[in-house]
Amino acid sequence: MRRRQTFITFISVVQVVLFLAHYFLYQTWTFRHVPAHPRLLEATLGPLSISFVIASVLAFSYTSGPVRVLYKGAASWMGFLSFLFLAALFSWVLLGIATLAGVGIDFHRMVQVLFALAIALGAYGIGNANWTRITRARVRLQNLPDAWRGRRAALITDVHLGHVRNRGFLQRLRRSV
Repeated sequence: MRRRQTFITFISVVQVVLFLAHYFLYQTWTFRHVPAHPRLLEATLGPLSISFVIASVLAFSYTSGPVRVLYKGAASWMGFLSFLFLAALFSWVLLGIATLAGVGIDFHRMVQVLFALAIALGAYGIGNANWTRITRARVRLQNLPDAWRGRRAALITDVHLGHVRNRGFLQRLRRSV
């Protein structure tokens, strides 16, 4: 019973943090600007704010295709969220500096530029994570036993297996070596 309570508390804290991060994005985007379709923004950020916790809880017990797709989408959104959160934070810092300096700035235009940069960085991050690099090196070892001559050895690092990368990925990686 104690473990279940700890788990529920942990999930609740994580979800509150995610709600606050999404609320911060919403407030940053709508500050001094009324979106053409505010309900669309709310209807988008609402489900996104709960997607990662739901996907993680489901992925803890299930490995089906739909759960993996949900988890990949939610994990990708978390990557974008981190960059968007930093962009939002930076925009408020810049607004504070501009206000103290007595310089007028178009806050929403600045947020648009910073959010576009954040989305570009997130897309680059996903592309970079999906780009498997293989570096081949010849190593000459003295006193190598005959049983090892002509064989290959592989050092495979930074392989994070789970719902995004799984057994199939590891088998493809092994074949490519």
